[in-house]
Amino acid sequence: MSIAATLLAGFRAAAPIQNASPARTNSKLPIAECDQKAVRAKIRKDCPDWMALFHELSLVTGWRTNDVCALTFSAVDFGTGRAEIIVQKQSKAAQSRAFSKFIETQRVARKAAAMTAGDFQEYMRLDAATRDDLAAELTQEQIEQAAAAVQAAKLKTDSKTLPDHLIAKLRNLRERNHFDVFIFSRRLCASNRARGQEGHITRQSVWRWYSAVFEALKDTIQNPSRLSSYSTRKTFACAILKAAGGDVSIVMEMFGHSSIQMSLRYLGLDDAGERAHKTMVSQMELAA
Repeated sequence: MSIAATLLAGFRAAAPIQNASPARTNSKLPIAECDQKAVRAKIRKDCPDWMALFHELSLVTGWRTNDVCALTFSAVDFGTGRAEIIVQKQSKAAQSRAFSKFIETQRVARKAAAMTAGDFQEYMRLDAATRDDLAAELTQEQIEQAAAAVQAAKLKTDSKTLPDHLIAKLRNLRERNHFDVFIFSRRLCASNRARGQEGHITRQSVWRWYSAVFEALKDTIQNPSRLSSYSTRKTFACAILKAAGGDVSIVMEMFGHSSIQMSLRYLGLDDAGERAHKTMVSQMELAA
C-alpha cells in the first residue's frame, strides 16, 4: 500500500464511516421478476427471521448490503417512516477527494515557496511529484491537518420512506431488543460466538444465507450463479425503472450515476438500442 493510501486509511480508521462494501459487483444480475416470489418464500422458510427482514429492507431501499447491515434503530424516524443511512461508498470517495485536495494545496504552497527562493530544481521536482511522494514529505503538523480535512469531508447520506408494515416490524424488533443499537445486531445470530460479539451482522453472513437460497433454487430460477446479496440492489433499480415508465434518468438520479450510459450499463441495457435496431431491421420490408 502506498504512503498516501496508508495515511488515508489511518485517517478513516480514526473516524470510521462503516465497514467496507464489496467491490466489483456490477456483474451481478437482478432477481428476475418471475423468481422473486420463490426467493422470498425460500428465505422465509429456511432462513432466520432477521434474514427475511433484511431481504425486504434491501428490496424497498436499494441500499448496498453493508449499508443495510449497519442500519441502526436511531436512523429510523418511526413517526414519519423515514430511514437514513450514510452511504459509505460515496462518503469514502468524498474523503479521498478531500485528501487529494489537501495534498494539492501543499504542492501549490511549496512550489510558490520554491519559486520565491529561486530554487527552480525544487519547483520542477514538486511539479512532477506524485501524491504519494508529497504524502511521504508531510510534517506531523500537516498530517494532523490532512486528517482534519478528511474527517471534515461531507458524508453522503440517503433516506427512504419505508412502508407501514415494515415500520411495524422494526418497531416490534426494537421493543424486543431494546439494548441493541443495530437493527441487525449480532445478537440475532444463531452462533454463540457471534452473539457474544459487538456490532452488526456482517455482509459475509448475509451472503452465505443468500448463497444457500440461490443454490437450493438453482434448478428453478434464472441465472442463480450470477445472483448475490447485491442482486437486491439491482432488483430495486429495475423496479424503479418500471415504476418510472422506463425513464432511465430517474435511476440515474437515485443511484448518483454520472451519465445515462452508466445507468444503462448498470441495468444491463447498454446494448438495448443495438438489439432494438436489429429487430426493427429484421421486421422491415425493405425494397430490393
